Amino acid sequence: MEARFIAREIQSRVGKPFYDTKTGEERLLQYRDIGVLMRSVAGRGDVYAKIFSELGIPAYFDGGEQYYESMEIGVIMNLLDLIDNHHQDLPLLSVMTSPIGDFDTEECTEIRLFQKEGSYYAAAEKYKDEREDALAAKLKAFYQRLDAWQWDSRVMDIEDFLWKLYLDTGYYHFVGALPGGEQRQNNLRVLLKRAGDYKRSTLRGLFYFIRFIERMKKHKYDLSPPGVLSESENVVRIMTIHKSKGLEFPVVFLSGTGKLFNKRTRNRDILFHKDLGICPDYINLELRAKMPTLAKNICLEKNEMETLSEEMRLLYVAMTRARESLVVVGMVKNLESRLTAWSGPGDLYHLKKAGGLLDWIMQALLRNSAPEIAGEEKRRHLSLPSYDVYFYTAEQSLKHHVSEDTVEELMEEAQAPSEAMWQEVCRRLSYRYPFEGQQELPGKMTVTEVKRLRIQAEALGVPEIPERVALPSFMVADAREITGAEKGTALHFMMQSLPLDKLRAVAADTGALDGLLTEERQRLVTEELLLPELAETIDLEVIRRFFQSELGRRMLAAERVRREVPFNYQYDPRKVLPDWQHADTPLVVQGMIDCCFEENGKWILLDYKTDRYFGEASRKQLIDQYRLQINFYAEALANLTGMPVAERILCLVVMGEQIKVDR
Repeated sequence: MEARFIAREIQSRVGKPFYDTKTGEERLLQYRDIGVLMRSVAGRGDVYAKIFSELGIPAYFDGGEQYYESMEIGVIMNLLDLIDNHHQDLPLLSVMTSPIGDFDTEECTEIRLFQKEGSYYAAAEKYKDEREDALAAKLKAFYQRLDAWQWDSRVMDIEDFLWKLYLDTGYYHFVGALPGGEQRQNNLRVLLKRAGDYKRSTLRGLFYFIRFIERMKKHKYDLSPPGVLSESENVVRIMTIHKSKGLEFPVVFLSGTGKLFNKRTRNRDILFHKDLGICPDYINLELRAKMPTLAKNICLEKNEMETLSEEMRLLYVAMTRARESLVVVGMVKNLESRLTAWSGPGDLYHLKKAGGLLDWIMQALLRNSAPEIAGEEKRRHLSLPSYDVYFYTAEQSLKHHVSEDTVEELMEEAQAPSEAMWQEVCRRLSYRYPFEGQQELPGKMTVTEVKRLRIQAEALGVPEIPERVALPSFMVADAREITGAEKGTALHFMMQSLPLDKLRAVAADTGALDGLLTEERQRLVTEELLLPELAETIDLEVIRRFFQSELGRRMLAAERVRREVPFNYQYDPRKVLPDWQHADTPLVVQGMIDCCFEENGKWILLDYKTDRYFGEASRKQLIDQYRLQINFYAEALANLTGMPVAERILCLVVMGEQIKVDR
């Protein structure tokens, strides 16, 4: 009740001008200018944050709902449950009614009415198979997506699969547009981190990942939501009075003041005090009687005085956090009797008998006075010299600021926009910054990044799943399988390290060449340039076959051979992306040429690849994939050296094939 009252009051104040005494100027009130303080947030802070979110008020509550109980994590986990097993009613309904499924309540009800008995999943399946209306088509499309995701979950790492779900559903961007969107997106990114932790375990698959998360919830591991709040965030702060020490807000709402002090220690059999020690009741077993001792009464009085002193200190802290406006909110029963009690003398006796913070505040305001409540029944208030006190019933508190007069004024002000105003609104909403693409123009890129951007642009901007970077070996506790990329890197490194003079001497002799390759591989291991397990993956026959091929003999016959040539080259960004057509600064591209050798005054460019293909279509796709990259190498090599490139050759060393690539 109080949360909704405060939320409505915040909505009525934000955007209104006020005088900021700290800056000495008048400005509009923002959400960041408001703090909501309470004695304790247990069982209350989450309620306030949820209600504020429902009413569109961005709020931050440190120590709020448990991470796995947040709305966005709940929906994604239900989606994962549903992908793993379609026969689950609760996850099915959760996903269907979320933005991912986009089914409304009427549609879900229609499915249930179609088959009232059995599970909801069975009803949805039957409706999909037997009906031919728009809802059935929507169900079929929904299940097709689930089936496709289920297949992806079997062939992809869980971390990549989770990110794919974020992109396919658009849910990551959806929660970012909600109040507190940055925090919600951060929660989803943390779930990706959990997937990375799971990936390093011995378990695999979606089913075990779901069980992995359930165990984390069961054992209460890492339940707090990660914080992303900064001072510049335009959100309402919800916090305890303790945490507000040292802070100031232009507007402060002090809530929960009607809550009674905790005096349960009075009912305990034994009391403890740092000075008085142990103070128990007197118990007579023969008379079966129990009564408080003098020591216990003294201890009880001292404990209550210390408790009230602490409560008064907290009240002082709370009431001094506001710079411009302090709103104290509290709930009481039987207002008339409370007014009579508050009107008494504000002496020490009445202060000690107070039930809560609200009693102290009202005793200070109404001391030795007989208040007269003015106004109509729907808006009762007391006008005091420096304060205004308003009284609302529970029903009135939820709509206090929307009076009938206000509604009539709004209705009178509402007018149809003129044509000129409508055109201006459309112009502003449809405006696009003409150089939007240049905002993302980097100063430097690698050849691989350029290739990826070109491919994405040709694919109409379809987002690509980011590549996962393998962890360094020192971060991996257990042995793991060597990836294909690592095998390819090892092969490249050995071909770079082979001495050309020795190769020229033994290239024609197969036995001698095999011996040299074996010796060089062992040298790399001995000199700790290559890990033994990586060295074992190098197929020496592949290298021998290359150097005994026609292209290999041409390279060994050349007097000028360059291997692993690094370069930095200024490139026209307009050739990379259409959005960069108006860029006026060159793009620096860096890369590494595997090998090039001079022949008849021209360069022969080689690019080693360990890829495989299966069939002619796969071969053509592989050539097209690397065409841009090798042509870029050729352009950079020719312009940097001043010597033309005669041939561009894609060397598929594992397949034993050399392919000339055209422009």
